[in-house]
Amino acid sequence: MINLYLNERPLQVEKNSNLQQVLELGMPSFAAKLDNIAAVHNQHLVPQSQWQITICHENDHIEIFSAVAGG
Repeated sequence: MINLYLNERPLQVEKNSNLQQVLELGMPSFAAKLDNIAAVHNQHLVPQSQWQITICHENDHIEIFSAVAGG
């Protein structure tokens, strides 16, 4: 297990978990709507097409944001 931070909250996940798995585990309310969020991994925006190949490591920081229409 490794420790990381998802939206500033501590979260334990399996070693070698990818970003997609972390988001599904840590934010179950977003799991059905992952198409509508943006993920920032250690201060870098990660395109959704890269979530499954982005491996998370000890003490990583992940932030998620919901897409909002309008301006």
